[in-house]
Amino acid sequence: MRNRFFLNLMISITMTIIFAVVLWVLFLNQSSYVTTFVWISGAIIVLIFFYTYTFRWLPKNAKLDKLKNAKVVAIIPAFNEDADLLKATILSIKRQSYSVAEIHVVDDGSKPAVIPFDCPGVHWHVQENKGKRLAQALALKSIDSETTDFILTVDSDSVLEDDAVYQLMLAFEQDEKLKGCTGFVVTRNYNHNLITRISDLNIGISCVITRPSRSITGSLETTSGALAMYRKEIFFDNIDHYITAGTYSDDRQLCLYCVMTGKATGVQESVVYSAMPETFSGLVNQRKRWGKGGWKYFPFQVTNLSVVDLFFPFIGMVQWLATPVFMVTFFYAIWVGYYPFVIFYIIMRLTIRYLEAALYLIGAPHMKPLEKFATWLLITPLEVVLSSFILVVVKFMSLLSLKEDGWLTRG
Repeated sequence: MRNRFFLNLMISITMTIIFAVVLWVLFLNQSSYVTTFVWISGAIIVLIFFYTYTFRWLPKNAKLDKLKNAKVVAIIPAFNEDADLLKATILSIKRQSYSVAEIHVVDDGSKPAVIPFDCPGVHWHVQENKGKRLAQALALKSIDSETTDFILTVDSDSVLEDDAVYQLMLAFEQDEKLKGCTGFVVTRNYNHNLITRISDLNIGISCVITRPSRSITGSLETTSGALAMYRKEIFFDNIDHYITAGTYSDDRQLCLYCVMTGKATGVQESVVYSAMPETFSGLVNQRKRWGKGGWKYFPFQVTNLSVVDLFFPFIGMVQWLATPVFMVTFFYAIWVGYYPFVIFYIIMRLTIRYLEAALYLIGAPHMKPLEKFATWLLITPLEVVLSSFILVVVKFMSLLSLKEDGWLTRG
């Protein structure tokens, strides 16, 4: 992502003014203490999100010193991946400005099997279909723990910008307590259809709104499977627990190891392009899988993390639990004909989301200005419907499948 500091700051100030005006109106109308409290607390949280994205960037003059010769090894699990996509992923790692010493590709029982090709530094492995965790564990057996410093994990459909690894290394250089970090995910196939365009906006907003705030305390809830890097001990010290702790939310599990022993953050300058579901059913399956991970690991977070590290995850959980209340209130207001509330809610929800979308699109590297404007104007309302209603239902539906161990892939 590109740091458009002045424009980001202007958007944040605009949001501050809007919240202040609405609060003033609430006081003028002598709104209840409950309404005022909900509005103030919600406004503070949103403003924290906006300002942390505006100010939390790597120093412009940052350079590698202590880590300039660190050895990075990449692991790419692959299952039924398109051959061209996988090759593009591997070649993007080979092009990195910070050299990746080894790339381990693990065919997790694909049908047809992954066909290896000649490429220096690439090692090919095959196993029966056992899932991502065991695929990573298989590759780990071939990696020298004594000479390796960092493990890079990349999904088999993800293409890295040429300096993506370098930017992650800069983050480690800046903070010795950092155990893991993740890149900024941009939807590679965003222009395939309406579903992928909405997904791109939804994921982009999530990256600019939630990740920077959680990175303040180093308590990111999940690194991205598309692109993440860990100090070697995160894998080598936890591998026995990792391969027996479940069959989904692998990246969330790795991220929690980082937070328990140090920090985990997002790095906005490190960009990766990853394919997203192109059908509605595929999107639902993906978000169901993500939802399962959130519910499953929240008790683990509560019992293993410090109060400081729990602050933003707790806020996030409160927001999720409060969302159905707002949904019911919204539809009840329509039912009884209380339209002033309905209109107010729609206007405020759209206003906030338009500003959040602008924050993402201004720095987005994959669209030209006119396309950014069209996306902002036309796709944002559709994303509001997705995030405010559909994904909420999917999130709570995922509670019913917590005991299911199957891998829910995109489709």
